[in-house]
Amino acid sequence: MLPTKSLTAEQKQLLLEDRIPIRMEEVAVGAFFARLVTQHPKQDRPLTLTLHLSQSFSLPAITTLAYPTIDAGLLMCRVLMEFLGVRYMPRDRRLGPVQDRRSDDVSIVSFDLPLLTESDACKDHATVNPARAEEILCRTLEAANKGIGHLTTNPARTLDFPTAASGCDLVLNLVNRHLYEALRRKPIDFPWLPVL
Repeated sequence: MLPTKSLTAEQKQLLLEDRIPIRMEEVAVGAFFARLVTQHPKQDRPLTLTLHLSQSFSLPAITTLAYPTIDAGLLMCRVLMEFLGVRYMPRDRRLGPVQDRRSDDVSIVSFDLPLLTESDACKDHATVNPARAEEILCRTLEAANKGIGHLTTNPARTLDFPTAASGCDLVLNLVNRHLYEALRRKPIDFPWLPVL
């Protein structure tokens, strides 16, 4: 059994109401920008942002904001999946269990919930079957590991944007189902994000 960080009620509340939703928000915004770039393949197109309805500024290209936002979302997919107990195993090119944790790592077990298995991670998604879910999750986590989480000889952008968006969606679904719904809490959603 992996070491599990014992949490106080206050620590659990902070994680459930602040820290984990912020990570989920990064994933949701990453998915939004992956969809935006997919719909606007002319990526050198300028992007204008408006703040407080009075101040706006322009970026030279959509990708100026989209790429770092997508990268952050993919990294948070990796963080959340490891929190749930599943990681990408590059040698086998499949999902597997998280084998080692540091003494201050928090996992779903810290909430008296079971770690996910690879099978759990791939089933019960409304939009894809288990085999496709595993493929999407593997590609998403591989991109987070090799292209973003470390500087390697692998190109940073090997994951296509539709798959990145789907991977983000699957991870959000897993966290909501296996953490929030399992604890009989309201799932975390982001209704302020436009639907593309």
